This record gives sequence, C-alpha cells and structure tokens, in this order.
Amino acid sequence: LAPDEADRRLEGLRDRLAVAAVNAPRSTVLSGDREALELLLAELATDGVPWRWLPVDYAFHSPQMKALGDELTDLLRGLECSSLAATLVSTTTGRRVSSGDLSAAHWGENVRGAVRFAPAVEVILGEGCDVFLELAPHPVLSAAGAATAEARGAEVMVLASLRRGKDERATM
Repeated sequence: LAPDEADRRLEGLRDRLAVAAVNAPRSTVLSGDREALELLLAELATDGVPWRWLPVDYAFHSPQMKALGDELTDLLRGLECSSLAATLVSTTTGRRVSSGDLSAAHWGENVRGAVRFAPAVEVILGEGCDVFLELAPHPVLSAAGAATAEARGAEVMVLASLRRGKDERATM
C-alpha cells in the first residue's frame, strides 16, 4: 500500500497499530498489537492487497514502543553529537539533519516513530546521488530504494555490501 492508504486503513486502530515504515512509494510496514494487525490483514486480503509478515518478535515503530523510546531518550539525555563530517539524511525525519538535530529525543523517536526510508531516499535523489550502497549483512532495503528511484524516474545503481550465504570478499 501507499503510505497514505495504509494510514487511512488504520482509522479506529491508531491506539494499537501504526505505520512503522515507509520503505517505497507502495511499500509500507505496519506494526503494533498482533490481534489488531491480524484483523486488518484479513481485511487487506479480502481487498486483494498483498502482504507478508516480517519475522520479528517485537512491534518496533509502534505505540507499543513508547515506553522504550522514552527510556532511551532519558538514557541519552546529555549526550551531544559532534559535528558531522558528511551529509546525513535521517530516516527518522526523512530530511537532511545537522549534528544539533541528533538529540536524545531524535533517537527516542527513532525507536517509536515510523521509519521514513522512502522520503530519505527522495532527499538523496534530489541532491543528485545515483549510486546507493546498502551496508548490511544482507540487503533488505535495496529493492525499496530502487523502487523509490524508479517511481521518480531516476536511474540509479543499487549495490549490496554483503549477501547471506555468499562469499564476503566476492560480494564486496
């Protein structure tokens, strides 16, 4: 689903469910209470909307993470980010950030709020970047980055640093 459609479908369930991630123009992750999610997914299936479960044991980026996000904010209070040596686009805000933006509250929101991957990719594309490298033990967002670029009509190269079950040196 597109993020606005996913958000519309959460009407009446926002205390139990949330948009957890906006990965691409038509790739949205929902998170929260399992029972509420199962009800919504049954409705989506009836409407012919494809979906799949993500193999996680927690409801990251949902109302259930508020207490943990608050705790993280409290634990990080007083820490300050030094100046940034490179441009940083936050998937918490979906915008370019400066060191002053990376407060304890920013990281608390990172745990409980939606991941804004697609908006962050849009910002990066707008700055003229056309090569993306996913640094991870296995690429999970490369396809979303490519889909975001394609929706914008941008040609990009998307690379993975590692791939599960593949020789690490060969992949790099």
